[in-house]
Amino acid sequence: MESGDDTVATDYFQDAVLIAAGREPYALIEVAVTTAAALSGGARPLREKRLPPNLDVFGWCSWDSFYSAVSATGLSDAVQSLSSGGTPPRWVVIDDGWQCTEVDEPYRDIPTEQLKQQILKEKAAKPGDVALREAYLEGEMEALGQAAKEVPAGTAMGAYLQEIRASGPPEEDGALSGVDYHALARQHIVPESTALVPAKRGPLVIRASSTIFQYVVGLIVGAFQAVMVLFYQWVVDPAEHGTWPVRFFTFLTTGPLKGAMLQFFADSTNFTRRLTDIRANAKFSSPYATAEDATSGRREDLRSVVEHLRKRFNVQYIYCWHGLSAYWSGVSPNAPAVAKYQPHLYFPKPTPGLSEIEPSTAWNPGILAGVAVPHRPDLLFKDMHAYLADAGITGVKVDCQAGVGLVGSRMGGGPAAALRAHTALEDSIAANFADNHAINCMCHSTENIYRWRDTAVARASDDFYPTDRASHIPHLAACAFNGLFLSPLALPDWDMFSSRHVAADIHATARAVSGGPVYVSDAPGSHSFDVLRKLVLPDGTVLRALLPGRPTRDTLFADVLRDGASLLKIWNVNATTGVVGVFNLQGASWDRSRRRFHVHNSAPPELSTVVRPTDVELFRQQLEALGCDVTGALAAARREEAAAAQKNGSWHGRRSASPAAAPAAAAPGKQEQLQQSSAAAPRGGGGSGGLSASSGSSHAPPGWVAAGTSFMSSSGAAGRRRGMAEGTDEDEEAAPRPAVPDFAVFVGATDELHRVSWDKGVPIRLKGWESTVVTMAPISRFEYGGSSSAGLEFAPIGLANMLNGGGAVRGVHAERVEVATVASMEDGAGKRPAGGPELPEQLLVHLTVRGRGTLLAYSSHWPQACSVDGFEVPFGHSGNRLSVEVPQVGSLHAGRSEQQLVISF
Repeated sequence: MESGDDTVATDYFQDAVLIAAGREPYALIEVAVTTAAALSGGARPLREKRLPPNLDVFGWCSWDSFYSAVSATGLSDAVQSLSSGGTPPRWVVIDDGWQCTEVDEPYRDIPTEQLKQQILKEKAAKPGDVALREAYLEGEMEALGQAAKEVPAGTAMGAYLQEIRASGPPEEDGALSGVDYHALARQHIVPESTALVPAKRGPLVIRASSTIFQYVVGLIVGAFQAVMVLFYQWVVDPAEHGTWPVRFFTFLTTGPLKGAMLQFFADSTNFTRRLTDIRANAKFSSPYATAEDATSGRREDLRSVVEHLRKRFNVQYIYCWHGLSAYWSGVSPNAPAVAKYQPHLYFPKPTPGLSEIEPSTAWNPGILAGVAVPHRPDLLFKDMHAYLADAGITGVKVDCQAGVGLVGSRMGGGPAAALRAHTALEDSIAANFADNHAINCMCHSTENIYRWRDTAVARASDDFYPTDRASHIPHLAACAFNGLFLSPLALPDWDMFSSRHVAADIHATARAVSGGPVYVSDAPGSHSFDVLRKLVLPDGTVLRALLPGRPTRDTLFADVLRDGASLLKIWNVNATTGVVGVFNLQGASWDRSRRRFHVHNSAPPELSTVVRPTDVELFRQQLEALGCDVTGALAAARREEAAAAQKNGSWHGRRSASPAAAPAAAAPGKQEQLQQSSAAAPRGGGGSGGLSASSGSSHAPPGWVAAGTSFMSSSGAAGRRRGMAEGTDEDEEAAPRPAVPDFAVFVGATDELHRVSWDKGVPIRLKGWESTVVTMAPISRFEYGGSSSAGLEFAPIGLANMLNGGGAVRGVHAERVEVATVASMEDGAGKRPAGGPELPEQLLVHLTVRGRGTLLAYSSHWPQACSVDGFEVPFGHSGNRLSVEVPQVGSLHAGRSEQQLVISF
């Protein structure tokens, strides 16, 4: 344990370690983490916080589209591009690049006016390159390394080497070409306006000699820089803390090469830049401002940019990015616009523990350049957030939180600095942004986590690195397992991704079951709408699952990246269904010795597992409440599967059972065979055969019930109706305790609908980097028509065209309606004559549905008709699979996203 400050020391800790034990992992983790937070920092549990409403709409973030060259025009272009494909973003994040920032005076090589003239010259020569040069003006073109293009984005130094401008496209395999020191040389050519020899008046031979001399000098400097980068990459970066390469490089960067390092950071990255004004820069001077307007001197008009996005594109929520320290290196001590916040420059000192884990901290930009911290962070946040809110900004994404520990080394320790910063931040967010609109980012130290008093969303991963192929699979595993410990305090955000990317499908599947926000960072015109339309509805909303997605019990302790045997399963719930995402993440991981992502197996094996209803924790709790021995049944099933797999020669260590071992396995479309295989399982007789959410479960969202108990009677409908819920019929006694239902299970990857008993499962087999979503719902039985043979077995699945299609079904209930005959209609205006015979009954199943497409349900009977908002729609029925075509019947224009589907039996 470290305070983070040498002057803050003790030999006694009142509360040092919290240990908890139990048999319910998710409840145990929630109790332990919330207790630790209460003892350590005051963060309230997520269940007591307000989730911001933007989580339920599709978003777009500017980062990987424009990096810091983002502008008002870029925002409009991106939103227009996504909307044109039927996936309109209703939430926009303006990432790093909107603020006014500058490096310290000694490192501003090229005066702004001179560089502006150089840009205008380049504009005439190469119009397409202006945005890149303009970005370089601000030192803000964060693309992959021109100086170290082979260094993966996730390496120890990659976090800021990736900030260097790209000079060429990536190769097909995702790797980048070698160091281009000729490009580095061009950076060092002295502009004409600062040359020693007048460029326009001197003789031709002198001008030519001067140019050659400048280039040769630049080439030497560039070559030296390239050698240093290669030395770093191959010698320093893999070295352990305390070894001679680390000590040698620390000596160079903090001594002889300190000025060169600071100039390197100033020229090529954001990390030594400081905030000079709380207002936006000139790239947001109007809705039509571009990156070229950075040096225009125009006054910002962020309000007009925001209003343009709202009125023209119907964007509901707009966030702005900033750091916990305001910007990467804090607040400028010399800028008049921020002088009132009294910034003080601190030179942090890395702690021993941090240095051991990450030796490159010794030459971190914040260490070399220092971080300028305002004396009144509360006043800074108050002014900045009030300005943003007045411009119409909805919320903030607060980055750089990991740096608070470094700054704390000079401010009484990391925990003390975090308390000061987060208290000021959260007070300001509460005062300026309604509905708790905020995302915490780069925040995984407990000194930050335990300070989230009110904010309810936090990024669960390292950055999304589009060009580092090895990072994408570890990214998903990190989100899943980090989410276990973050979710008691905040909803895990699995970060943005790119829809047009080699890993887009598996990223999209992960977002669909994550329960967190869904947003991309596609560049304008660079989209895969086939991927996006599986996540986004035409109105710009998403089918977000209701809980934080977490690994299932059988994968909690599996190495899903490296053991060559385990698939990752993530469980979640919707309003009427359970959902399990299955992922083959084998083959790529984080190399601790080299501190970088790497592909350790380029051909990961095809693996199998079994997905069961008990994988969904709420189903498991409800089954146990009904008296099912879930633990015993699972143990027996695994023994059977292991024996069968071993007999078939497919058992390898902890590899899951082969499909042949799964009792529910059957050829696609053989639903009747599946029914017979589980016919011995008990079913409900009268009333609902469904499950009710266990009371007091900390995992259940408010009002969540499984499909069975949502078949409630409707009041006020025409005709005599009998309620379908237990005890609702005044003429009958209360129904007995519901029996254990079977489950309908839909596998998205194979488009198969299965029926299984609660203790069985469906086999899933995936190749490397493949994924699928499995949706399941308990099957309920309803009697109607006066005969038990007419009973309907029914379970809603959801939209087959969406990854989390189960999220489309928001509610279900059934009712029995007497059908009036012609005679009865003539005698008594549609009422049954006194003493007359019972009239025939019709069963109506009502589903509240969002979105459009093919809605699937398990149905034992062929319906008479299906209608959406009163309009009859086509349907198909084969075996027990019911498919209903759900159009968008006026809902978008009516300002609502839900439709009423009625299925008549």
